[in-house]
This record gives sequence, C-alpha cells and structure tokens, in this order.
Amino acid sequence: MSFSVRVTPDEAENLPIILRTIVGSEVHGTGLPGLGDIDHMGIAAENRDNVLGTGTSPDSWSFRTAWARADVDGRDPRSTPGDLDLIIYPARRWAQLAIAGNPSVVAPLFVAGKHVVTVSESGVELRENRHRFVSQRLGRKHIGYAKAQRERMLGERSNGAAERRSVSAPPDKCSRPLGEAAVRTG
Repeated sequence: MSFSVRVTPDEAENLPIILRTIVGSEVHGTGLPGLGDIDHMGIAAENRDNVLGTGTSPDSWSFRTAWARADVDGRDPRSTPGDLDLIIYPARRWAQLAIAGNPSVVAPLFVAGKHVVTVSESGVELRENRHRFVSQRLGRKHIGYAKAQRERMLGERSNGAAERRSVSAPPDKCSRPLGEAAVRTG
C-alpha cells in the first residue's frame, strides 16, 4: 500500500536526511525573480524495521507553506511567491524512481553546490556516484519532459490544471528542448 505523509517543519527537520537540495525553476534558471515558489527535494535514510519489512515507510513526506492557506473545503491552495514546497523520499523509494528514469528525482544529484541545503557523508557519496544513475532511459524521459514543458509554454498542451496566469514570451525567445544527440550516454 503506497501513501504519502504530510509533516510539519519540525518533523521534516528531524528526518534522517541524506541529501536535501533546491530543485525546480530556481536551479534551472527558468523562474522569474520574486515570482516563484521554492522547491526542495530530499532523500532520507530509513530505519532498520522499515528496511527489513517489519515497519512501513511512506512513499514520501511532504510539507508546503501554502497549506496554511487551505480553504474551507480543504482544497490545497496553489503556491505563491516565496512558498516552500518540500518533498522527502525514503532512500529505497527514491532509488526505485531514479532507476526507473524519473528526471525529477535525480536532480539533487546534479545541482550546483550552492543549491545543496543539507548533505550527510552518505549524500556526498551519492552525489559522487551520480554517473551510475545516467542512462538512455533517463535521457529519453528528460527529452520527453522538456518537449512537454515547451508545448505547455507555447500553449500547445494543457497540464490538466486550471489555467494559470502566465508571462508571455515571443516564440523566438523560448528555449528549445534538448535534441536526441544530447543524450548518447548509458
């Protein structure tokens, strides 16, 4: 049975974090100054009982400052500028997603040092071995993600959510997705 757990800031700080980094638009340089939320992703060690199968780890732990603004219907509000969106994966779940080629979860391995929030000795070792998670599958998924993002940016695809206020840019100023030739490793 899979499940995610909402945590408080104190509970998030007390998880045995291996690696926590800033991810998302701030890392990729695609955010607009002062207009974006702050995305963090972390990886946490699991206790012995959970690793041995006698306990249960969630799929993730999460915290969002936007939850403080939940409406009376209990719906989660959208993040606003400066909000923190934090997701922390148990190490085994993170590894499953990384090996499956999930582009988002491998980001903490590749961010610049200035975007590392917390790192343990194990986290340093994980980042030093990031090459072990690079594959053609990961490359294909990155290319698919980049193409989908570009289509959303150009209004050619909806993300399934309510329409957002967006900043328009002429098509010639938009980034082009990476080509197939950019991913020849693995």
